[in-house]
Amino acid sequence: MVWFMRNTNLLQNWQKGFTLLELMVVIVIFSMIMAVGGPSFSRMIERNQLQAAASELTMEILKARSEAIKGNDRVRLYRYPNSVYTYVYSTDTLGNQIVKSGGYFEFSNGIFLTGPSFIDFYPNGRAVITGTLKNFELTKPDGEEPKHCVFVNSMGTARAMADKNDDGNCANG
Repeated sequence: MVWFMRNTNLLQNWQKGFTLLELMVVIVIFSMIMAVGGPSFSRMIERNQLQAAASELTMEILKARSEAIKGNDRVRLYRYPNSVYTYVYSTDTLGNQIVKSGGYFEFSNGIFLTGPSFIDFYPNGRAVITGTLKNFELTKPDGEEPKHCVFVNSMGTARAMADKNDDGNCANG
C-alpha cells in the first residue's frame, strides 16, 4: 500500500497531453492521407451526382411514358442543356394538338445534358426519338469523365448506365 502511494506521486509530476513534436507528426500524416485521398473522394462525389441525375432523368422518361399510356394521349419530352420539359398533348377532331398539361425538371450541381431534341411517347407506350443523338448523356460542365448515359428504346423503356472504364462510351461498360 505504501508503495502504491509513493508511485502516485510520480504520476502527479508528469504532465498530461501531447508534445508539439507528436502533434506535428500527426498533422503531417493526416495531410499526406488527404493529399492522396482527396482527389478520389471528389471524383466519387461527382460520380454519385451524375448517377443521381441519370436516375432522375430515367424516372422522368418513365413518367412521361406512363402519362401517355394512362391518359391515352401523346406526351413529348423536350431536352434542354440542364433540364427537361414534359408536355401532354391531345388531338382534337380537326387534328390540332392541344397542350393539356406540362412539367419541368431541372438538374442541380451543374449537370449538363446532351441527347435527342425530344422524345414523343404515344398511347401504346412506344417512343419516337427525334434528333441526331439517340441516347442522353449526362456530364459535368467541364466535359471530362465520368459520364452517365440514359438509353431509351423504341418501346419507350429507359435504362441508365455509367461509363465505368472512363473511355467516353457508356455502352461498353
